Amino acid sequence: MDFELFFHSKNWLALNRQNFKSFLLIFTAFALIGAAFFNARALGMADKLPQHSFTRAQMSIGISLSKLTYGAEGYLLYTPVIKSLVENGFSGDQILKPGQINTAIHAARSLQLGGGPVASEKDWGDDKGYSDFTTLAFRLFGFQIEALFSLYFVMLGVAVTLFALRFYDDRWALSILVTFLVAHLLVIQILPNSGVTSVVHDSRFLPAVSSISMFHWLLAIARSNRRAMLEVPLLIAQAAIIVFVLNCRSSSIWQVWAVAFTLVMVGFLSLRRGDMKRMWSFVLWLGILVSGVTSLNLYKGLTYDARYRSENGTRAHVVWHNVYMGLGFHPDAIWKYDLLPDDSTVYRHALNYLEQNPEVVKSLGFEGTKLYEPVFVPMGWGGYDKAVKTMFFTFARNDPKYVAEAFLLYKPMLLLEEFAWQVGLKREFPDWVKINPVHGPAGDLRIKFLSLPLLFSMFLTFWACRGGHGRSGGSANVLCFGLGVTFSLIPSIAVGPFYYELPVVFIIFSMVLIILISALIDSGLRWKLRSYEAPR
Repeated sequence: MDFELFFHSKNWLALNRQNFKSFLLIFTAFALIGAAFFNARALGMADKLPQHSFTRAQMSIGISLSKLTYGAEGYLLYTPVIKSLVENGFSGDQILKPGQINTAIHAARSLQLGGGPVASEKDWGDDKGYSDFTTLAFRLFGFQIEALFSLYFVMLGVAVTLFALRFYDDRWALSILVTFLVAHLLVIQILPNSGVTSVVHDSRFLPAVSSISMFHWLLAIARSNRRAMLEVPLLIAQAAIIVFVLNCRSSSIWQVWAVAFTLVMVGFLSLRRGDMKRMWSFVLWLGILVSGVTSLNLYKGLTYDARYRSENGTRAHVVWHNVYMGLGFHPDAIWKYDLLPDDSTVYRHALNYLEQNPEVVKSLGFEGTKLYEPVFVPMGWGGYDKAVKTMFFTFARNDPKYVAEAFLLYKPMLLLEEFAWQVGLKREFPDWVKINPVHGPAGDLRIKFLSLPLLFSMFLTFWACRGGHGRSGGSANVLCFGLGVTFSLIPSIAVGPFYYELPVVFIIFSMVLIILISALIDSGLRWKLRSYEAPR
């Protein structure tokens, strides 16, 4: 073939035009990460923790300091370390003073603990795995609160890089990535609305990073790949991010469920079509995902201290406490059951339930134990959560209509109303469910859809994907994306649409709106072009 002829051919120009569009989408993705970094830093997130929810970070930082500075094993939290943190700034408004968190960290690293055994705190009923995030941050960036902020964006950059390596010539997939990062940037700007999840490195917001990994998996299932040798290593790397975030925040299990469900569904369809090669590849992928989650559970069983692994201990966040708390999301909750969706209500209900049902206390192995509020102290977090599970199912048997209405009607309704308020479609924040004011928005920050990054990215993705959204399989792409969106709602429906828990859901919802708006603009422009081209 004549090289110059090929160089000047229309095919070569078309190929390079497509490559240029892909490059521009990837460049835009990393530019959006940079914009998110500088926006978050300008909002003061680099050296802060959430004002009303710093305890989880406090405990995790304490575990990291106990391990890295004093050699603690088993994720133990040394009592002198946590006391030092509290005395030197991890308390009340002290947490907001500039430099106070670093002062507390440095003070906790300067203790004289002696050579004997060090007293350790009891099980504190939350994800100990978040301490792996703080430990890794301190190892990479030093013993300072800014390390947590830096690690968040490193993880985000790694997830995006892996995505770009897999889909670098797939404009449709890259447009999904850009859309996610636009929504991510917009949501970062409203995080100060909450005093509970007001920084990007809070454990509740970490699933934003692994959402990119989840969409990588879902799109890989839907779209063919000519570089099969790279497929599995990249999927393993993204699975590692998903599992690491799951370790930090157990409620992010919905991302595993979304991928696993899609793999099983598409694998079954491949089996029915007789495409055995594709079916067995999905079996391999499912094995990778399941082995990652299984390995995490085995790791916890082997490394966690016995107090966390005991029958009445917990290696992750309590589950049934949160589910029962979600029963408060019903307009009849207060007058009918004296239910508010908060922790103290569940503690009170659990004590009353156990006092009125001594057979339950006996069945749980606590006969003769003096119970008092909060019940998790005498029962341990594991025993307490089992008691709340029994209480929940007793409640459900006694009033199944109420439970069905809460889960299937009022929670989805409240979730949609909260999002409508967040994007400016609703004037007032919904108040037909009474909540602790700390759990609602602290301000009136809304997602600014008419922003320059959004408008530019919408134009870019429309232009880059014009003439076809990459390779074939459009319906499968939409289905996989829809499954990711649907599964993201599970925590809000199972527990409750707490405003402080919703930032990641806001990102996913915003993606849907952005894609719908882009599709309408695309359809309108195409219709206009056809009307001009039609014979008169």
